[in-house]
Amino acid sequence: MGRKQPRIAEQVDTRKRPRVLVPALAQTARPIWNFALFDSVAWKKEDGSYEDDLFLEGTKYLRDNSRRTWAEIEREASMNHWISVSRLPQEAKNRLVAIKLDDVDQLFSLRLSGTRRLWGLREDSTFFVVWWDPHHRVYPVEKKS
Repeated sequence: MGRKQPRIAEQVDTRKRPRVLVPALAQTARPIWNFALFDSVAWKKEDGSYEDDLFLEGTKYLRDNSRRTWAEIEREASMNHWISVSRLPQEAKNRLVAIKLDDVDQLFSLRLSGTRRLWGLREDSTFFVVWWDPHHRVYPVEKKS
């Protein structure tokens, strides 16, 4: 008797990311930082260079927060929170289309300090860094007076 042939898997559209709810178990996990979706073109300085403080301040933030759980990070809701893509400015929405992430419903914003933010997707305990936003331009807010 011959071996059974494996079934051919259906074609999956890898461009689409189903809306993923973060399971409760992921809340007690420590974050995993992933740069596979990092958009190195967006939000550059006017002279075309990158902000060096991503590597200085950003990596320090990621290192320090690797010791915390997602529940602890989210407790700082005024600093770290979900933002609906529908609330983002058109420039950010257009950039999501350009990098083929236009099927995402929400992004997670991590406040490093002052105006500095990291934007990304969360799938379980992994945070996929999409944008470095040193001047709070992805989702600008008016200061309260």
